Amino acid sequence: RANHTLHAASHLRRKLSLPGPAPAVPVPASHQPHSSITMPASGIAVGVNKGHVVTKLTKTRSARTTTKRMKTVRSVVKAAMGLAPYEKRILEVIKTGGGNVDKRAYKMAKQRLGTNKRAKAKREEIKDIYAAQRAKAAKSGGDATA
Repeated sequence: RANHTLHAASHLRRKLSLPGPAPAVPVPASHQPHSSITMPASGIAVGVNKGHVVTKLTKTRSARTTTKRMKTVRSVVKAAMGLAPYEKRILEVIKTGGGNVDKRAYKMAKQRLGTNKRAKAKREEIKDIYAAQRAKAAKSGGDATA
């Protein structure tokens, strides 16, 4: 739209044979791209500062950080509920052994969890659980593999 206005102005200059380039036509504010600097809303429905007045929310903690409370809640739930079915299958793979146990456990975890990082963390977690079970069984004098 702005180009069209400039073209029309230069055409008019040529027709009237006025010297020099066509003057730049100012583009109305409504056609300007939105800038990152915004004025606060005035509460009025029209005008430059139109809009409902709101208070900005402050940013809360990052979704990825685990608080002490969340760690406690997860440990209580894990103690009460035990392992999930896929975790039990991974534990069985680790218990039975065989060729390349780590790789099979990783592949099963990756299938369920989706990412490399989560799968490796889950495999290590289950290996730690198995080690704790073996240590407990060794302390009591029983068989750990059964």
